[in-house]
Amino acid sequence: MKTRSNKDRRKAAQTVAPLLSAPPGGSVNTPDLKIQLGLVAEADVAALQDMTIASLRNQRAREPYTGPPYQRVGKKIFYPLDQLKKYLAASTVTPSRSRTLIDGDGKRGARSGAAA
Repeated sequence: MKTRSNKDRRKAAQTVAPLLSAPPGGSVNTPDLKIQLGLVAEADVAALQDMTIASLRNQRAREPYTGPPYQRVGKKIFYPLDQLKKYLAASTVTPSRSRTLIDGDGKRGARSGAAA
């Protein structure tokens, strides 16, 4: 199988990114039936997650499976867009506290007891 270059991955991610922000029931101006059905290709999901297709396949083969829900259509794998959105929303990380670069004494990067 042909591997994708970084340029190809970026292009695929740019193709999928607008779909993730499309309103529910909104139409996508593309003749591609997969997109109209709300199915995202395996290669596009790999590019969106900044991983190779092989890594995505390895993720599917592992138990317990922790990746986004997928559908097999013939020999191909597709990811339902609505479930992919839910998966990405659920994997959003929110920091529990804010971190600053300023020490407790208000001096940026100053060490306690350091000679000036």
